[in-house]
Amino acid sequence: MPLKVKTCAFVVSHPRSGTHLMLDFVRRNFRNFNPPLMPWESSAKLFADADGPHWRQSASRIVETGHAHLLVKTHRAGFTNQNDVELRRVFNPEHVVYLYPFRKFSETVRSFAEFLQYDEPISRLLDEPDAFFGRSATVGDCLREHAQSWLERPAHFLDCDRLLGDPETASARLAPLLNETPAPLKRRLPGKKIYQGKLGELMERLTGRQSTEVVIPYQLRWQDKAEQDAVDSRFADLYAELSTRRVN
Repeated sequence: MPLKVKTCAFVVSHPRSGTHLMLDFVRRNFRNFNPPLMPWESSAKLFADADGPHWRQSASRIVETGHAHLLVKTHRAGFTNQNDVELRRVFNPEHVVYLYPFRKFSETVRSFAEFLQYDEPISRLLDEPDAFFGRSATVGDCLREHAQSWLERPAHFLDCDRLLGDPETASARLAPLLNETPAPLKRRLPGKKIYQGKLGELMERLTGRQSTEVVIPYQLRWQDKAEQDAVDSRFADLYAELSTRRVN
């Protein structure tokens, strides 16, 4: 008998653009998307990673526990794999929703440079060959084309900066998209992960697994504000279009 999935919520994002904030915000505010884990289980099992080699197993583990709501993370959907399509085919959910988090492009670029441990001025990364998606394009081109590809699809866009400033509105706007009711909470934002690695995972297990954030110890600074502003200016038109489409 096929496993029954009621709702499948995909968080489709460019790396370092608010992916885990979105995942954790949905888990915290909509309890049906927060599967219970045993103390010895990794927090990576809180959602399915459609980009990973074991996406089918990770999704099955959640559904086999009787959890009919599946939360899925993917960066590569629409570029280099079709696992999101295959996942929908295998689990045949009654309802599918795509959530696209975004924030100021300068913040995404800086964080992505830290993730890649880039050792040149941050803005230069945009003109480097892409090494993440496996495409014959620059990092800047991939960043733009990633967002544009989802602007052409039935995705719902959420501004993470606004979400942090007004989580009540974000939860209220997400509720009808997910066909859910927000949990009655005094604090809607998930806690941040302070520690990385095994210590960070242990602390999360002891404190309710609020955060699945990937903490990057490598930190970069802009050469000056002009460099940061130049990056935001380069994507000003795209940021404006995403902002026009945002649900929060």
